[in-house]
Amino acid sequence: MKKYILSYCPTMRPYVEKLMKKIDNIEYIPSQSAAGVLSMLRSKKIDMIIIGRKAYKHELTDNISEKRLLNGYTLAYSSKSFIRQSELFDLKIKTYLAKEIVETKFGFLKNVKFYNTKKECFDSGLDTPILLDWLDFEENYGLLIPIDDMNRKTSIFRAPVLYYLNDLDSSLLENINRIISNS
Repeated sequence: MKKYILSYCPTMRPYVEKLMKKIDNIEYIPSQSAAGVLSMLRSKKIDMIIIGRKAYKHELTDNISEKRLLNGYTLAYSSKSFIRQSELFDLKIKTYLAKEIVETKFGFLKNVKFYNTKKECFDSGLDTPILLDWLDFEENYGLLIPIDDMNRKTSIFRAPVLYYLNDLDSSLLENINRIISNS
């Protein structure tokens, strides 16, 4: 049986642990960052990666494919920035998402301005962070990334995305997708 190599960023460890329990023909290698594992994948040192964000076009090549394993939400901002997780409670945020979604999934956010449409929300600019669906994230947005007291990225506003070399076994991909989507 062929052995594959999967690397992952720290925020995706809980998902990878589920794979570790069920798939034996993968060597699992932790990494410090999404950028680091994307670089290893581009250079074909590994077969696949799981990261908690969408890769930017410049981080990919034609021989790499993407599979969103779970949907989720993130914070877009004018530029890539970090914020202490504890500061999210009072942070001024805007969104086009339904109020029920925000209250159910992000009840800790207390200063949220709701817009009727995505266009209306984004037309007001990215100077105030925007809570959005990962499916709506675009290349020109920066990420506002929550960190804990030890300056580690947290899993809030992350969702697992699998990037893999195009020639990866399709049954392995299906198995990974099934295990993660059932979590």
